[in-house]
Amino acid sequence: MLPSGEFDWITWLGDDNRFDKELIGFFTVGLAFLIGVRINLSYDRYYEARKVWGMMVNRTRDVARQFVCYTDDDEVIDHGIKWSIAFVYSCKAALRWKSEVSDLTDLLTDDELAGLNGAAHMPNYCMEQVTDAIKMALDRGCIDTIQATHMDANVVTFEDDIGKCERIIKTPVPFVFVLHLRTIILAYIFMLPLYLIHHLEYGTIAAAVVIGYSYTALEDLGSMIENPFRENFHALPLNGLCSTIKKNLLEIQARKRQKVPHKLQPQANPSFKGVAQC
Repeated sequence: MLPSGEFDWITWLGDDNRFDKELIGFFTVGLAFLIGVRINLSYDRYYEARKVWGMMVNRTRDVARQFVCYTDDDEVIDHGIKWSIAFVYSCKAALRWKSEVSDLTDLLTDDELAGLNGAAHMPNYCMEQVTDAIKMALDRGCIDTIQATHMDANVVTFEDDIGKCERIIKTPVPFVFVLHLRTIILAYIFMLPLYLIHHLEYGTIAAAVVIGYSYTALEDLGSMIENPFRENFHALPLNGLCSTIKKNLLEIQARKRQKVPHKLQPQANPSFKGVAQC
């Protein structure tokens, strides 16, 4: 074993001085706190995005249920449901900075797809189409104004959801915080061996590598989940969420098209006159 004195030329810190232990201890605790804040900020964004997309799943199912239960007009139902599906796919594309949706060739016609891809804000275009379906049902007497109001409330929720997602993606964690945190990590990685070398000697190399990797990996974890909409393994599974929504809505529509032998008919209620029936 080489004596610690042989390493004194690379550091001003000594074994008999407690200041070195306090310095590296405070540095370690402070850095761990800052990295914890970094991960917490990023995970808050990730979890907020997941809640928003969970609400999209619920609201698209709800609007599909309303179309098939409130109306018997197949054209209205088809128009409302397919554009509700198109909405979530256009949200996925917009949040990934794509200008076109290529996942709906089996659902939309070429003209409809061209109109969607030609829109500057594709989610807005889809919401307009869903609103048109509600208006069509209202004009044809399939629904009344109260039902139309309830259906439109879901479209308003669509707008709120995409707005929340855009706020997340367009408001990243301040770069000055990330820059200073990375600078502090770099300084810590260079300072740590100067303290450890008096205690571990050649083992300092392995210890410094492990500790340095741990801190940089944790900071990188915050960077990976900061944008929850990107296309990688660590982001939200938007492809799976969109596929689930599409499957659920088409299933609701398919049940409507099935011939039920004993379909329940609404009973006339003299207390409510003028209620629209399609």
